[in-house]
Amino acid sequence: MEDRARSLLDGWEGCDSQGCGSAILERVRRGDLKALAAAGEELLGNRSFLLDALSRDVRALDYASDILQADPVVLLAAIARSAYSTQLAPDSFLKDPAFVQQAVECNGHALEFVDGELQKDKTIVMAAVQQSGSSLQYAAGSLRVDVEIVRAAVRQDGLALEYAAEQLQATPDLALDAAGQNMSALKFVPSILLSDRGFMLKAIRRSAFAMQFAAESLRRDKDFVFEAIKQDGMAGRDGLVLQFASEELRSDRELLLKACRRFGSAIRLASSALLGDRKFMWEAIQLNAVALQFAAENLRSDRSFILEALQRKGACLKYVPEEFLTDRELVIEAVKNDRSALNYAHENLRQDPTILSEVNRAVSLSNRDDSAGEEG
Repeated sequence: MEDRARSLLDGWEGCDSQGCGSAILERVRRGDLKALAAAGEELLGNRSFLLDALSRDVRALDYASDILQADPVVLLAAIARSAYSTQLAPDSFLKDPAFVQQAVECNGHALEFVDGELQKDKTIVMAAVQQSGSSLQYAAGSLRVDVEIVRAAVRQDGLALEYAAEQLQATPDLALDAAGQNMSALKFVPSILLSDRGFMLKAIRRSAFAMQFAAESLRRDKDFVFEAIKQDGMAGRDGLVLQFASEELRSDRELLLKACRRFGSAIRLASSALLGDRKFMWEAIQLNAVALQFAAENLRSDRSFILEALQRKGACLKYVPEEFLTDRELVIEAVKNDRSALNYAHENLRQDPTILSEVNRAVSLSNRDDSAGEEG
């Protein structure tokens, strides 16, 4: 709006007989509004100069001439920067649908200050919420129960759901639209939906963070949590919903191993007791090598634990602490189990004759098994 208005006007330099306009504008940019007091009536009455000043600090409007304080172009430029500038508009402007329409298109929150009758105007309110969803709070009650208005608002700002009528907050598709824009919108959803398995699984599919808003009964439900983990995975994540499951379930061996089978990194969300449990971690590593990097530090620094992990899953050599990558015996055990593990060994060991012999042996065994399978 400011740029469009300025393009239609002559420059202000011709009104700057003292040649100090640029210096004044620079001082305004730095927050020194008192500089405008020295601008003189000619500059303060020049629309182009004032628009330049407003682009630096909206409070410059307070120093404008009476004529410019009632100038629609100037007012709209100020409103675009701060909705509070709407209060300075003449009452006749605030009752004028055309002006108000432009104002809310510049800044949806201008709706707060316009005539009450226009807060009931669906066209004006629609323009306001499309510019700023939270301006729904200033709409008349009759429009806060309007599905089209509320949907437009929550798609622009999910948190606008707070200002929708209660019956619309409980409407699943609107609640999901809001949550899709901002998952924190679920804090404005009634408990009946937060306890609904179907609704919450749809929300979790959009974002794992929806799980934190699920009813306590769901976050303690083992079947629900595992189903949520699967939904979370469909959205391209890695079992993050476990972060919001009950502490009891984060210590449930069966659930964590099922999660690990789907996403190895999900194991990071297990309780500290499980991450320090040798037997549990060996089982997790067998399911997914990446689990090793989340084992408790006392296990990761334990050579005997690392040795057995490599015997179970050679590929987890990729995730062992660096000091073990130069351990010849450990690398041999890894490549016996998985010849591709050689890629993760220290470069000094990758040409080691004994290690390469084990790799060749593993290849021969693999080829022999393949041939036997074909003959069978």
